[in-house]
Amino acid sequence: TDTDAGKTFVSCALINALTQQKTLNKTKVATFKPVAAGCELINGQLINEDAKLLSQYANCGQSIAEINPIAFFEPIAPHIAAKQDNRNIVIDNIEQDFSAVSALNADFVIVEGAGGWRLPLGAFQNRQQFMSDFVQNAKLDVVLVVNMKLGCLNHAVLTYEAIVNDGVECIGWVANCIEDMPFL
Repeated sequence: TDTDAGKTFVSCALINALTQQKTLNKTKVATFKPVAAGCELINGQLINEDAKLLSQYANCGQSIAEINPIAFFEPIAPHIAAKQDNRNIVIDNIEQDFSAVSALNADFVIVEGAGGWRLPLGAFQNRQQFMSDFVQNAKLDVVLVVNMKLGCLNHAVLTYEAIVNDGVECIGWVANCIEDMPFL
């Protein structure tokens, strides 16, 4: 539903559950976090903590750059970070990066978004782009992660309605209890 809802925690848990299945052939799980802001510069590469965690659970030998191809230093909205860096975030590029991950022929690809469903990516060719545009184009199923806090029901219902209205299937949701909620 939003930043700090627990998307990385849930994504890592899903990847872990899939890779730990007791099968004859180990389940291959790749991961993809197309855009991240709030990275650390390590050896000349921007490394996002979420992407680093995802890489520790996925088992397809992906580099951080393959997992998180669009990275920004400042922990701000990606469209603002892109503007500050004189860059454009383009859905076509995200789709190409996703195709490269899909080419790994993993049994599953867990994609972690950034922000919420309508995360703005900025204008390109006079059209505002959102992370949800990528999800729609890729025809991905969605697991909605809701940070259980005061006001979360409104965020959850509005986000769910937006997902469904965009023609995307929401296959489930996770109530992520980050904060203490006495009336669950």
